Amino acid sequence: AQPKLLLADEPTGSLDTVTGARLIEKMFELQQVQGTTLILVTHDADLAARCDQQLTIKAGRLASVEAAASAPASAATAPTSATAQSIRSALP
Repeated sequence: AQPKLLLADEPTGSLDTVTGARLIEKMFELQQVQGTTLILVTHDADLAARCDQQLTIKAGRLASVEAAASAPASAATAPTSATAQSIRSALP
């Protein structure tokens, strides 16, 4: 069975540039092809911009939810999978 949820906390932090880029491409491929919900934690603004939604956490609290420029306008308000909806509804 394919995973419904993929959690990645700074997945490229300890990798060289080429390997990191390959890993990121595979994660986004899995998300697109299999419909997997990808939750990616990163400090890399360029990487975050590739995601449909960006949730910013400051001082341990959800500070903002924004759609990426390339995402549909509804992305900031309508999670695309049941898993994403469950996670979003659990946020304060």
